Amino acid sequence: MAGLRVACAQTHHSAAEYDIMLATCYSLTFQSALLPTDSADFATFVRGCAMITEQIEKGETQTVFGNISRGWIAPTRQSAPSAQLDLDTYPEDSHFKVSLSKGIVSLCAIQAHIGPRYRGLSFLISLQSVFSGLQVSPRTGYNRFLNYYTVWFKVAADRETFSGHSPDSESQLLWMFFICLQIFTTLLIDDVCSRNTHRQRPPDIGRPTAARKIRRLMEWLYAIEAMAPISLHKHFAWPRLVFDEAISRFDVPMVSESGLQAKTTALCNYASRSHYIFGDILELSASLANWTEELLTHSSHERGPSAKEYWDTISAQTIIGVLEHDQRINRTESLHLM
Repeated sequence: MAGLRVACAQTHHSAAEYDIMLATCYSLTFQSALLPTDSADFATFVRGCAMITEQIEKGETQTVFGNISRGWIAPTRQSAPSAQLDLDTYPEDSHFKVSLSKGIVSLCAIQAHIGPRYRGLSFLISLQSVFSGLQVSPRTGYNRFLNYYTVWFKVAADRETFSGHSPDSESQLLWMFFICLQIFTTLLIDDVCSRNTHRQRPPDIGRPTAARKIRRLMEWLYAIEAMAPISLHKHFAWPRLVFDEAISRFDVPMVSESGLQAKTTALCNYASRSHYIFGDILELSASLANWTEELLTHSSHERGPSAKEYWDTISAQTIIGVLEHDQRINRTESLHLM
């Protein structure tokens, strides 16, 4: 962590160094999310991810984390495209256009509940940007959703915003729509790959694992619904439709009672479990996004290098230089003190 801090303070980095720094910060974020008393560390690491992301954006550096962009802030700005998805229109017999229309109506219905709060309004605008992108084309919407991950980091970028205070039910509705967009895009990419008759898609590329991830996201949906006032239950109709399709398409296992109880308890104790809530949802969503990208890669004519192949090209000296830079500084400072 000390090495990461020193590395972040430096002005110039190579693309590989940025990759290592961001990967390290991601790892520390997810690790702290698993510890029940590390909410402060979690917030710190998430802010670190946001800071490194901002440095990469400002320097326009090429990075293995190709989904980084501020497209969610400025919907009119062109997003960094997925290298694999090339679909400008929905198939004529596709039901996704109907489902998308229902989702837009559902999102508009909760707009009145958000009010003028900056955080909630920014979140809502980002969701609307993804939906409008999906209306333009599957490719545009999918790219915007990938870029949308920065929203989660921006939620935690401010100490005043990311606090232990319990969020209102309307804020949790926005979390629910983020979860449903992840499932919607997962279904969309799976459908695109299965329709492509010119390319052979492997039958099982981690599909059982994807099904388990979907089940755990379902547990969050049910937990949020259980905690929501009765007056807001009508807004869960579209999310349930999306998850019902996911259950059918992926043969999703039954929701675990213990898993549902754990998530409900976490929401009831948000002040001490906020790090777990954000960490778990983000990890599940990111895992499914990685799965869809892998699915697209296997379905494309020209397969790019895998993540393992990429990391194999980075020398151990580069890693040491980033993560152990503070040791050299400490030794120098010690010599000056002698």
